Amino acid sequence: MEIKIAICDDEEVIRKKLRMIVERYVLKKGIFVTTEEFSSGEDFLTSNNEYEIIFLDISMRGMDGIQVGKAIRERDKEVVIIYVTAFLDFSLEGYKVNAFRYLLKKEKSIEADMHECLEAALEHLNKKTEFQTFAFREGKKKLELNSIVYVESRLHTLEFHLIGNNKEEKIYTINEVLNHMERQLQSKYFLRVHQSYMVNMNYIRKIQQDKIILKTQKEIPVSRSKKKTVCEKFAAYKGEI
Repeated sequence: MEIKIAICDDEEVIRKKLRMIVERYVLKKGIFVTTEEFSSGEDFLTSNNEYEIIFLDISMRGMDGIQVGKAIRERDKEVVIIYVTAFLDFSLEGYKVNAFRYLLKKEKSIEADMHECLEAALEHLNKKTEFQTFAFREGKKKLELNSIVYVESRLHTLEFHLIGNNKEEKIYTINEVLNHMERQLQSKYFLRVHQSYMVNMNYIRKIQQDKIILKTQKEIPVSRSKKKTVCEKFAAYKGEI
């Protein structure tokens, strides 16, 4: 699993310091992480990138961290937001965006605090990771369910389209019918959108008239008979996560 981390702070020296601490920590842990820096809340919000962890300065020029945090929560209820601040004056405001932790910039112990914070954040993310074993034609494989982007039915064969840690797309095949697989995964975050397609809702970017646009840019058809249910279930899912 790739962990994507954003650092948003208008002080370059703080951004570089936090990035150095993060990269030093994940190197020791053997965790695959990509890190991006942003010098303002406006730059971060216009990037439209998605992350698992965001380090967010509270007192920035332009939009402050609380405003940015509220905007983030409008589009992502699950991402871990960690506020980085010189003071805790805004701590109560942070509860409104469900802040995960606070880090004090001027503390001599910032590196140790950062390690504890990352440890807790990664543990939090791992608890949400689910795995399942499938007997593919390519061999039995234990998959992280969230790596499955969509499942396509081709006669009595299912194609599992996945994204790996390096963002490389993979396809595994299994002798199974989609109705049965739908029953196996219906309690998860998978949604039947067509007679031949089941989609992981985490990868849906938007739903159009007769198709779904995935975050991978792939377009999946939506059955006219399923369109209303698909929209309702996806809206409910986005409200829950």
